This record gives sequence, C-alpha cells and structure tokens, in this order.
Amino acid sequence: MPTYWKLYAEFKESRGEERKKLYDQVMTHILKMKFPIFAIDPITDLQGILHAAALADYINQFKPATPKNSIKRVDDYGGSQYIRRTVFGVKRFIEKNASPFVLYTGHIKEKKKILNKGEDSISVADMDFEGTLSTIFTQKSDANGIFYRDKHGCWLDFQRRDEDVDFDSRPPHLANKKIKIADIHEYDGENNVIKKGKTYWEQIYPELKF
Repeated sequence: MPTYWKLYAEFKESRGEERKKLYDQVMTHILKMKFPIFAIDPITDLQGILHAAALADYINQFKPATPKNSIKRVDDYGGSQYIRRTVFGVKRFIEKNASPFVLYTGHIKEKKKILNKGEDSISVADMDFEGTLSTIFTQKSDANGIFYRDKHGCWLDFQRRDEDVDFDSRPPHLANKKIKIADIHEYDGENNVIKKGKTYWEQIYPELKF
C-alpha cells in the first residue's frame, strides 16, 4: 500500500501526458496486487468492537478513578463524541492500509417501519448503525448501493432515493443505475448446485480483471 499511495499522490498532482503515464503505473501496480479489493461484511457487526475501542481510548486519555464498563455511560451524550472519533480512526486506518478498493456492507435496521418498506424506498440511511454513524460510511464513499436478490439474479441498486439525495454515486458508470452482479445458481432436486451463476463484478470495478 505505501507504493500505491506514493504513485496515486503523484498521479493526482500530474497533468497532461504525465498524468496518463502515471495512471498506467497506478493500474499496473493495482493489477499485480493479490487482493485489490478489501471487503468488510458486515460493517454493522463491528459496533460492539468500536464501542469497546472507544471506551479503551477514553479510559487511556482521562484515567478515571472508577472506569465505566460502557462507553455509553461516560457522559450525558452516550459517549457519542468518543465513538465517532474511534469510527473515523478505524475507517481511516482501513482505507490507508487495506487495499485501493474498500467495500463496506451492512444490514438494515430490523424495525417494522423499515422492514415494511419496498425495495424502491429502502435507503443506505436505513443501515443498522446507531445515531448518525451510518453517514460516516456513506457521505465519504464513492458510491452507495442497495443489494437485493430476486429470481433474475443479484443486484446493486445505485438509483437515487428522495430521502438520500446526498448519497449519490460519483463514478459515472454507477450513478443512478441498477447493476446485475451475479446470476442465481441452479440446483437439482437434492439442493446441490448443478450450475454456478456467472458474476459481473467488472461492471462495478471496470479497472480490474476478474
């Protein structure tokens, strides 16, 4: 990753023919990586770990005489400022050290008003994070999509919803589109896979070779 970030920084500052040359160098380096995509699945399961890390950070900083056993109990605001700081730090560490492409997935909240929504109204804002933590992983993302599966395949829906207009997709090949990423497997009568569904991840990451 240090080499990637060095090349990427030079590419961002370049212009003209030099920019094209550096782009080719960046892509050559990425394509040599064994794992150019790093996925956290699901990010929403990390809340407990993030809370514990925030509490450890708080105790280390303030050294209270009688430490609390939950970050939610350290102040009148549920420790929100410490939780957010920890989440920002963890996210920054992942994106600096993991891979050039980071894919976060998360479950939606299991609340009646959300579960009763149709597929056209489910939003990334419904992700199962407390408070406004979901915006940390959505507002700074290049793209935010809703995954769903039907009889025709598996899809990522990047179409804009009324309630999350700020969560648009920056890459033009994803913006306001619904993209099929896989076919459904075919099974026999014993529930054994007889034909694996084809995947189409090159539609999401056209720079990579799958």
